[in-house]
Amino acid sequence: MPGAHVFPGGRFEPEDRALAERHELGLSAEAAGRRLGEADGALALALHVTAARETFEEAAVWLGETEREASELTALAEALAAGRCTFAEVFARLGARLSLESLVPLARWVTPPEEPRRYDARFFLAAMPPGQRARHDGRETTEGRWLPATGALEALGRGELWLAPPTLRTVEWLAGFGSVRAALEAAASRPPPKVEPVLRRLDAGEVVICLPGDPLHPDRGAPVVEGPCRIVLREGRFRSEQPA
Repeated sequence: MPGAHVFPGGRFEPEDRALAERHELGLSAEAAGRRLGEADGALALALHVTAARETFEEAAVWLGETEREASELTALAEALAAGRCTFAEVFARLGARLSLESLVPLARWVTPPEEPRRYDARFFLAAMPPGQRARHDGRETTEGRWLPATGALEALGRGELWLAPPTLRTVEWLAGFGSVRAALEAAASRPPPKVEPVLRRLDAGEVVICLPGDPLHPDRGAPVVEGPCRIVLREGRFRSEQPA
């Protein structure tokens, strides 16, 4: 979604599994599998590595133990983004371990089946490590903002941000907490929900994104995520609505 503000992210790479197999990363494959509800514990652990790698590549934030200066982390992140080194080489250069236990699974979003390009995305939460500074990579991401959830929603209302639907619902969820710790504890208290939206066209011709719990969604049971279960595109921005 060019132009959208989204969280750091990207796709799983085979090297993520290889790194997980070779190093002690503060989380076992069995524990990772339980966290994600994934039968393949090795894959679940590798997905945690993917999240850590993409966070470093796109935001220069190392989710682990390190005493390196922010400027050195940024330089390494730039080298990784430019393809001048691998994440395994960054790992060896820093001489520090990843703290994968600091990543808390939040949700799993699957692109609607009507879309020509589909994604199965895992979302994680993590507290910002002390002494580091987030910075966008200038390649895949062209702008970076460090905002409280409420500030992001206010910027959306002013037309300053365009949030993709999963980002919007995640930010709205985060806005309900008064601290990072409270949000992390809430996410850790339940299995990450699997959110599978569908697209529906209303009588007026408007296309809406329906989440589980929406009357127009095949799963009309209880919502799997807190808050409104419908997303609409109005005035160029996605917005959440509760169906009548």
